Amino acid sequence: MNRINKNVILALLTLASSAFLLFQLYYYKHYLSAKNGAALSKSKGSRIGFDSSQWRAVKKFIMLTSSQNVPVFLIDPLILELINKNFEHIKNTSHGSTSECKFFCVPRDFTAFALQYHLWKNEQYLDENTVEAMAFRKNAKELLQLAAKTLNNLGVRFWLSSGTCLGWYRQCNVIPYSKDVDLGIFIEDYKSDIILAFQDAGLQLKHKFGKVEDSLELSFHGKEDVKLDIFFFYEETDHMWNGGTQAKTGKKFKYLFPKFTLCWTEFADMKVRVPCETIEYIEANYGKTWKIPVKTWDWKQSPPNVQPNGVWSISEWDEVIQLY
Repeated sequence: MNRINKNVILALLTLASSAFLLFQLYYYKHYLSAKNGAALSKSKGSRIGFDSSQWRAVKKFIMLTSSQNVPVFLIDPLILELINKNFEHIKNTSHGSTSECKFFCVPRDFTAFALQYHLWKNEQYLDENTVEAMAFRKNAKELLQLAAKTLNNLGVRFWLSSGTCLGWYRQCNVIPYSKDVDLGIFIEDYKSDIILAFQDAGLQLKHKFGKVEDSLELSFHGKEDVKLDIFFFYEETDHMWNGGTQAKTGKKFKYLFPKFTLCWTEFADMKVRVPCETIEYIEANYGKTWKIPVKTWDWKQSPPNVQPNGVWSISEWDEVIQLY
C-alpha cells in the first residue's frame, strides 16, 4: 500500500511539475514574448543593451529556436526576478528612456533556457534513449576512437563517411540504428599493414572485399558486434567513388561522389576529418531528403549514387571476396 501511495505521489508531483513548465512556456510565449518583442524591436543602441554582445547572442538564440519551432522557455532565475520586479522597464525604453538594460544584458556568464522535450516538433532528430541505443552509441564512439588512434599511428588520413558522417551532421551523434561505424580513406593512403594494425588493436577482420586496384573495402568486428567499415575512395577526372561487393553473387557496385576536400571537426570527444563539402557529400549518398531518418536501407539499391559495376570473375573470388 505504501508503495502504491508513493507512486501516486510521484505521479502527482510529475504532473504538477509538467503543468508548471507548460504554464511558463505559455506565459513567456504569449505574454512576455509579444510585449517584449514589440518593445525590443523598437529599442536602439544602449537603451536596452542592443549593442551588448550578450544580448545579441540571446536574441540570435531566440530567433533560431523560433525559426525551427523549438519550444524553449526562459528559466533563468535572475532574469525572471528582474522581469517580475520591473516589467515596465522594457515598455518605457521604447518611449525614449535611457535607463540601463536590466534584463538580458545583466552581467551573466550564460542565460538559462529550457527545452520542453515532448513539445519539440523536430523529435525525429532526437536520439533514441533506449538502453540498447545508448549502449550502441557508447560502443560505437569507443570503436571510432580506437580506429582513429590506429590509423593516426599509421599516418593514414581518414574521414567520417556514410551513416557516421550523416549522424554527425544531422544529429551531432551516432545514429543508433546504423549498427556500424563508417570511415573513408583515399586509396593512395592505403598501407599494407592496416589489417595487421587493427588486429593488433584487438579488432578481428570480418571481411575483405575487392583489391587495392579496384573496390577495396575492409570490415572489422568491434565490441558487442559493432562493426567498423572502411571504404577506400578512388579519384577520377570529375568525381570520386568507392566500391561495394555482394559476397554471394560477386556483383560489384560503385558509389559516385562529387569531388571533395577534407576539413576538421570535433566528434566523439576528438578531432576527426569530414568532407568540407558536407551537404554535397551527404546528398550524393542519401539524396535531398537526408534530413528524414530512414531505418530500412538497402545498400545495393537505396543510395541515389549507386550504380552496377560489373561482376567479379569466379577466378578472382578467392582474392576479392574474403569472409572471416
